[in-house]
Amino acid sequence: MDSRTHTDTALPQTWVERIFEVMAASYGARFADAWRGTDPHTVKAVWARKLGALTPDQIRRGLESLEQCKFPPTLPEFVALCKQAVPQAHRLKLPAPRPTPEQREQGRQRFAEIKRGLGRA
Repeated sequence: MDSRTHTDTALPQTWVERIFEVMAASYGARFADAWRGTDPHTVKAVWARKLGALTPDQIRRGLESLEQCKFPPTLPEFVALCKQAVPQAHRLKLPAPRPTPEQREQGRQRFAEIKRGLGRA
């Protein structure tokens, strides 16, 4: 998906089409059956309006979360998937960088300069 800013406008039709393609590929007949008897244009227009309030990252998160759903999500369920917090386990955790001996010495010298500038050394 391309980059766009968070707005209150409807999601572009191409995005909704892509979301529906992903769900159809993921759920097959279950997804098609969910919309039987409805006008697909109306369904997609409603999804576009509701999803237009979400950010691209939120929509991406919702699509990535589909694997946890046994059945295709309804619009409110998909919005909830999009808005769920990113689990801490998925965040990259790196140790704090350790300064080199040279960097520590530079820091000490800089601190001494600041102290002298404040008249405390």
